[in-house]
Amino acid sequence: MEEVIAVCGQWLFEKDKWLFHVDSRRGSKVIPVSDKTRFEDMINMVYEDYRLDKRHVNIELSYMLGRKSLMKLTRDTPPVKIGNFRQLQSFFRLLQSDKIRLCVEVTFRDNMKTMKQINQSGCNHDEDSDTDGERFDYCDDSDGATSDDENFIAYGLVPEVDTEMGKVTPHVKPKVGISSKSKKAKAVTPHVRQQQLNSLNIFVGQSFESKSALKTRLKMLTIVQQFDYDVEYSTPDLLIVKCWVQGCSWRLRASPTSDTPRFTVRVYVSDHTCSITERSARCRQATPDILGSLYTDFIGGVEPTVLPSHVKQSLNKCFGIKMDYWKAHRTLMCARELVRGSAESGYQDLPVYLHMIKEANPGTFTRLVVDSSDRFKYLFIAFDASIKGFPFMRKVVVVDGTFLQGKYKGTLLIASAQDGNFQIFPIALTESVIHPSLYVFQSFLGVISFI
Repeated sequence: MEEVIAVCGQWLFEKDKWLFHVDSRRGSKVIPVSDKTRFEDMINMVYEDYRLDKRHVNIELSYMLGRKSLMKLTRDTPPVKIGNFRQLQSFFRLLQSDKIRLCVEVTFRDNMKTMKQINQSGCNHDEDSDTDGERFDYCDDSDGATSDDENFIAYGLVPEVDTEMGKVTPHVKPKVGISSKSKKAKAVTPHVRQQQLNSLNIFVGQSFESKSALKTRLKMLTIVQQFDYDVEYSTPDLLIVKCWVQGCSWRLRASPTSDTPRFTVRVYVSDHTCSITERSARCRQATPDILGSLYTDFIGGVEPTVLPSHVKQSLNKCFGIKMDYWKAHRTLMCARELVRGSAESGYQDLPVYLHMIKEANPGTFTRLVVDSSDRFKYLFIAFDASIKGFPFMRKVVVVDGTFLQGKYKGTLLIASAQDGNFQIFPIALTESVIHPSLYVFQSFLGVISFI
């Protein structure tokens, strides 16, 4: 573990050389680092130590080479900027052999014209624009909702960029036979509104429906804030958790309210005393069911056009989560189950669904048949309009069927006839998870012909 001295200020070109003007009001900071420190962690530690708000400011890390290195170069050699993990490792290696400090420049997002640009407006030196800060602010949307956000939520896909016009255009559903991967467009980082993420925060006195609901909220919070926790004590009447890093002050204590199953937060210390590198090194709570909840709540939809690769890309850009294809597939399946319900719940809701059909369409004929174990066998539906129009059709009935591709497979049959104008007239339909029985289907058709 090494220590880096960080100072805040601005680089200015004066008297044929670059000088760093230190902002004495912000002071110097000592940042502990190691060979495993990532560039994202370094950025977050600087934001945290200087108490900067990611929504309003960007930061740029740089340093000046030591005297021995500068003696071999010209006087106007500019400072070295740090923009990725490889450049950060080069800085750590130079730190072992020479005394250099980490320089931090702050740029306000609301007004991108900084003091550095004002002071150097008369110079002809071309400087690279600061884009590194944008790269890591995945959860900022200070401008509010836009049409791009709305379209992204609707389809669950990342918007595309028109490279010629520089405009962001929403995704459209691809036509049949055309793969969405064939579109050569640059992806834009999906934005999650900060006020939405703030809804995951926990405070003292907050009440949850049950202990499991509280644990689910904790798991989602650990993914968003990139840390993990250990359960110190857990009983039906008490839950105590703490940060997994030894000595960290983050902890939570919750217990039921009176005789109800609702759990109320009694003690909550939200501040971490451990480093970002240590607490983000473990993330056991990123399971497919929790990731599916985050995806449906903050990112996008679960339409058939959404693929596991889209889920993988979106979660990585919004929350920095890396996963393989199969975990993304399980996450998408969990998200679809949260939105649509499971196959089992669909069969359980059939009686209610049939009752509502009869309420909305009086005269409709329905039959739900189950076996001795109360398991679904087949379903028959004939709407009132079809029953009343059936006697006036031509005396030929056509039965067609298709195979269902859901979890429990099955067959869907539909009976139709032809009216006097040679138009197709639907009569009835049936669904079966067993081998279809045309005799039973014909029996029900005979019943509705006499209604």
